[in-house]
Amino acid sequence: MDTAILRNIETSSPKDLEEFLNAMNRKLFAEYNWQIISVKAVYMGIISNIDDELGRYNSMVNCGNTTASCYDCKTQQNYNIDLQQAITNLTLAKEFMTAPPIIDNPNPDGIKIKTKTIDWNKPVYTTEEIKNLLDISDTTLRRWINDGWISYSQIDGSDKKYIQKEHLLAFLNNPKIFYPSSK
Repeated sequence: MDTAILRNIETSSPKDLEEFLNAMNRKLFAEYNWQIISVKAVYMGIISNIDDELGRYNSMVNCGNTTASCYDCKTQQNYNIDLQQAITNLTLAKEFMTAPPIIDNPNPDGIKIKTKTIDWNKPVYTTEEIKNLLDISDTTLRRWINDGWISYSQIDGSDKKYIQKEHLLAFLNNPKIFYPSSK
């Protein structure tokens, strides 16, 4: 296990700890293709190391120590740990990893479009771009098209549908689907 994970947990402020754990959780879910069992397996290894550290730090506190001086072999740096803060952080991290928040796959269909690469000023969009722009599923877009809410164009001999920018804007500005806020 990477000792940097434990060092981050032990030395973080409460706010930084929350950000670190959430970022690590998102990264692990993405790395393991949103498979909860794989993510929990990784966490079980980290929890084992956390238990070792908790035992060591609790022994130091029982002997009257309030801080521990540590040495990181990789970075060759010395650092001090507030033992009470480290014990609290490790306990919170262990609870988090025991029942991690499940991150849903933001792209379950496997579409490889990235929002940053979409030109919002294009005259014509593909259905994949529209789904990404509006953050909707294939089924929802298909239903809107079939119900006549969004018009599309198609090239003869092709199954691909294209939506003109003016038709997209007409759909988005349609007063029948626009519900003003009540507050």
